[in-house]
Amino acid sequence: PITGTIFWDANGSGLQDETSFIVPDFDPSDSPYFFELLTANGTDISAFVDGKLATVPEPPIPGIGVCLGEVCTETGADGTFTLQSEKEQDTYNLKFTDPNADDPARAFRYINKWNRSVVIESHKVNDVIVPEQHLNDTEIMLIEMKYEIDVDTKVEIGLFQGFLTLPFPSDISPIPIIFNYFDIIGVRLFDSEHNFYNTQDSIVLNFDGNFTKHFSPDPYYKNASISPGVGDSHNGLDYFVEIGNFVLLGDPNSIVSSLYEANNGELLIQVAFYNSSQIRNQFMSTYGHLSKRIIKLEENVIRGQIIALSGNTGGSATGRYPQLHFDLFEHSNKGSYHYDPFRCTIDFDHYPNNYWGSEYSFWTVDNIPQFPLVEINE
Repeated sequence: PITGTIFWDANGSGLQDETSFIVPDFDPSDSPYFFELLTANGTDISAFVDGKLATVPEPPIPGIGVCLGEVCTETGADGTFTLQSEKEQDTYNLKFTDPNADDPARAFRYINKWNRSVVIESHKVNDVIVPEQHLNDTEIMLIEMKYEIDVDTKVEIGLFQGFLTLPFPSDISPIPIIFNYFDIIGVRLFDSEHNFYNTQDSIVLNFDGNFTKHFSPDPYYKNASISPGVGDSHNGLDYFVEIGNFVLLGDPNSIVSSLYEANNGELLIQVAFYNSSQIRNQFMSTYGHLSKRIIKLEENVIRGQIIALSGNTGGSATGRYPQLHFDLFEHSNKGSYHYDPFRCTIDFDHYPNNYWGSEYSFWTVDNIPQFPLVEINE
């Protein structure tokens, strides 16, 4: 028999361990699916405090279909499965199905395959002493792909809903907040004819229905409360992070595709997924307003790896404040199509033509960003 465990790999390490996140405001009578599985696994979510850091064991996932050829089963309440092979082999290919595939708030879309542990020794880059780091090298696959296992290894398979973790460690102070969200109403294809400035349309709205206080109410969505938090045509998330904190790779293992400086003096890094041929190899992210960059062009980087120090470079109004710009986009010969990492939670009577909200969350846990697992020895 082939036995294994399927778990929610919330921190993206590929191993079943602990994960940390900032507790969102939630309705206990209708808690997120992640909290539902935490409760089933014995975690007391009543002890959670809104806006505070919580660290919990990654829960097993029940009800996931597992097939070995024509022989199928599903994971039990503890996330385990058992299959009997019809013939003895050195390796086997498993296929997984999710009964919640049509529900964006509950669906798992990716497998995170653990490859090896990695230690990056302390070194000096651009006058910055980078401390020793302990990381995990993983490989991302779509959940519908065949997953090869070796019969001599322990079968522990991590799934997640998206593939992004937070781009900083959990111990930075103060706890980071987003003060400028992705504008889900506007043009999100930037090319030689369209840029940040000429795609502004004075209609701004983020994933949960909040407007910025600087613009008129959106004609597509009435009676929304006016609040700061969205900039017109903003194509990412701006986190308040004090200057000099470590910026970590929040993407899957990637290659540094660009190190550049904007016209206003802003230091930026762009990365592209180097092991993502099983997903879409155009996925890229930008890290902006940096004070120091401590990686090299075309360097391979691992989730959670230190890539920069946070800053406030840039001459624009927002660039005067300590912050980290973080975005996600697909690049093609037609231009760069940007995505909101958060799943849109607004119900429209009809969707406007210039709507760019995400149907799925790109965080490993639906709309609850998790910190990456990294041990930093300073």
